[in-house]
Amino acid sequence: MTTGKRGLLKGIIVGVCLFGFVNIGTDAAAAEVGSWKVKTDVRTEFTYDSNIYKLSATQTDRYDSNDPDDVTSGRFTDMESTSDLIISPALKIALKGKGLNGLNLSLKPSITYNLYAQNSEKNHADFALDIKQNLGSKSSIGLEFAYAPDVFAKNYLSDAVDGVDVGNDISAAERVYKAAHYDTYSIAATYGKRLWKGNTGSGALGIKSVDAEFIVGLGSKEHEAPFSNRSEDSILLGADFDMPLDSGVDLTFGYFFEAIDTPVSTEVLIRNENDFGVILNGDADATDTDARTVQTVDRSRNEHTFSVKAASDLGDGWNGYAKYDLRFQNYKSSETYDITRLDRNDVRHRIGLGADKMLTKDLSLGLGWRWTQESAGRDALAGTDKAETKSYSKHELSAVVAYTF
Repeated sequence: MTTGKRGLLKGIIVGVCLFGFVNIGTDAAAAEVGSWKVKTDVRTEFTYDSNIYKLSATQTDRYDSNDPDDVTSGRFTDMESTSDLIISPALKIALKGKGLNGLNLSLKPSITYNLYAQNSEKNHADFALDIKQNLGSKSSIGLEFAYAPDVFAKNYLSDAVDGVDVGNDISAAERVYKAAHYDTYSIAATYGKRLWKGNTGSGALGIKSVDAEFIVGLGSKEHEAPFSNRSEDSILLGADFDMPLDSGVDLTFGYFFEAIDTPVSTEVLIRNENDFGVILNGDADATDTDARTVQTVDRSRNEHTFSVKAASDLGDGWNGYAKYDLRFQNYKSSETYDITRLDRNDVRHRIGLGADKMLTKDLSLGLGWRWTQESAGRDALAGTDKAETKSYSKHELSAVVAYTF
């Protein structure tokens, strides 16, 4: 996607999200919505994340070592801790009224602010607007908009200067790291349809019905300088299939494909000349183990995600769920020195458990846990910079209190 097209997409999504929230939210708060039914949801979620920067075990050990060279290079500047408590107050408004042919139409704007207890550089807001139009006969169409400005990812290698420890190899102190910030925005169209309805007790395997939601979307992650070559444009295709069972369990299966395109451009890399048998830094030999070189990289990739979720009434007013998703990530780079992505195939596993309960007719409590493990397919490749992102794992614990009126 060109810069102009990306800017147009961003303008549309940001405008819709902000217009929807400000105008719909103001009208709802003032109770000036005519025949529309309004529900306002005020909530705060508390999340403990054990690895907010998705650091590998090696990277975490280096972070904990407090190496003075890392202070000089800025590798961990403003990264105050690897884990954190995230406090996320949110305002969500749901309006329901009559749309096409007098059928139900819903508008749901929301705003969330994510406040990190220790890593204030990561504080940011999320805006969203969901629109759904009922078409009758158990079918619907929808549009979903999302926007998150000025999100801090982490510090990335920006350059290397041979001056702190003069020589042909680049020392840790001679690397230059800078903060990476980005805006992310997306738009998606959905189509929901009941595919099958059985009679209670007569459905195959106890399946009462099958409802599907198909989705197609566009997304973008726009990095600020000096990391514009990390910007991403994506196309999303997928579907969820919901199958309630006679037993009371609700099963959901999903598949999503995302094609992510990034600029094919040059950046500063640190490479071991011995692994390639060539001079990379312009000196007289090809024996430097940490040579500065400017080479072409390509972060484009395809992602395939499969998911399954089971939800059920747990009794005593509690509803619970268990879910699992598996993602295969295939990098497309064919650049010789882009060895962290060349022929790389990553696998991510995520397991989640959760439960929620209405404490009163207006007040609810939700609890959740999620474990993530991602294995990067190039971990053992010779020549890979030991400081670059590899495999990681993390777990998250969350609690949310919501009041609806």
